[in-house]
Amino acid sequence: MTQAAVGVVVALLSEAKALGLRAPVPGFNEVAGLRVYVSGIGAVAARLAAEKLADEGCRALLSFGTAGALDSSLAPGDVVCPSTVVYVDGHAVEPDTAWRARLAARCADAEITLVDGRLLTTRLTLLNAGIKYLARTQSQAVAVDQERSAVGDVASARTLPFLVARA
Repeated sequence: MTQAAVGVVVALLSEAKALGLRAPVPGFNEVAGLRVYVSGIGAVAARLAAEKLADEGCRALLSFGTAGALDSSLAPGDVVCPSTVVYVDGHAVEPDTAWRARLAARCADAEITLVDGRLLTTRLTLLNAGIKYLARTQSQAVAVDQERSAVGDVASARTLPFLVARA
């Protein structure tokens, strides 16, 4: 595989397929000049994937995939590109604002609207409406996942640009 400027962490094989990989495998994959690492679910797996991508020479990290909606105005297919990623304990990671602005401009050209706001990272899946309501009111997040802040922590520690795109 060639060295890629952008390393992409996805948890699921289906998320890797959305990037154009026809037959993704767990671990390293490559498509359109991107290094894609299929990590499995959870922050520990995502952290290891981000570290491996950085060790391989990736100069930026993108966390890509699906998320659960916490904001009732979100619809399936909406793309969340958060300005802040938070843990349930309040720890926050800020994605790269310049990269985020470039993505927003390109999406606008393609008539894709990016949803701003906060993305909450939890260790466990939020299984019912009551728990999701509490998560929304306590965090003010528009969506939730289990991996993103771990990727952001690695990017921050290695001084790499970091971005999140979740649908």
